[in-house]
Amino acid sequence: MKKNTVDLLKDLENTEDFGTYFDENKDEFLSVELSDYLNGLLQQRGLKKIDVIKRAELSQIYGYQIFSGIRRPGKYKMICIALAIGLDLEETQKLLKACGFVPLYPKNCEDSVYIYSIHCRFTVSQMNALLEHYGYGEVCRS
Repeated sequence: MKKNTVDLLKDLENTEDFGTYFDENKDEFLSVELSDYLNGLLQQRGLKKIDVIKRAELSQIYGYQIFSGIRRPGKYKMICIALAIGLDLEETQKLLKACGFVPLYPKNCEDSVYIYSIHCRFTVSQMNALLEHYGYGEVCRS
């Protein structure tokens, strides 16, 4: 039986032993292989890895390591990949959550730049220029 997040949180708050909680709920935890998730997105959209890697402005080696599951990028590299794939904000938030990252938050100025960039379908270069303009520098370089 699948529990919702509220029920899991209640169970966690009421447990006296994390081991018991873990054993009773291990089937409830997210278990997403990033490489499978990303490759599924590519397949759905008919995109090639090399094209996404170039648009994300990642080195080929690093990009292929991400798509093969060898490397796990940080949150902001994932945003670059999301832009390169052409994900909208909802899809990007879902990707970030699936990877265990905190979703973008519009009250955070830097996150607002990312949200705006996604909404406007910016390239990584355009996003980096906006980041730099507001003092955040280019974080999406490998």
